[in-house]
Amino acid sequence: MKFTKAFMLTLTTLFFLAACTSTATNKYKRVQPKPITLVKTKDGAELVCKFIRPVGSRIKRSVCFTQLEWDDITRQTQKELRRIQDFGTIQ
Repeated sequence: MKFTKAFMLTLTTLFFLAACTSTATNKYKRVQPKPITLVKTKDGAELVCKFIRPVGSRIKRSVCFTQLEWDDITRQTQKELRRIQDFGTIQ
């Protein structure tokens, strides 16, 4: 008799938890903004805009540069990270 009550209580709890998690995950889905967009300026230059979350903020903002500028930023960031890993200091 005790085994049956414990089994039914466990089964009911698992069913309840499964029902709660399935509705919570389906009900609240976040809509993600497009990570990259292309914008043409008046002078014909093509800008690549990315949504970036600044350090210390929860709000993303759009940052636009040309592809060459993005590549340069990436190269500089990788170079600085390599330097920090090799020497262990931030200047």
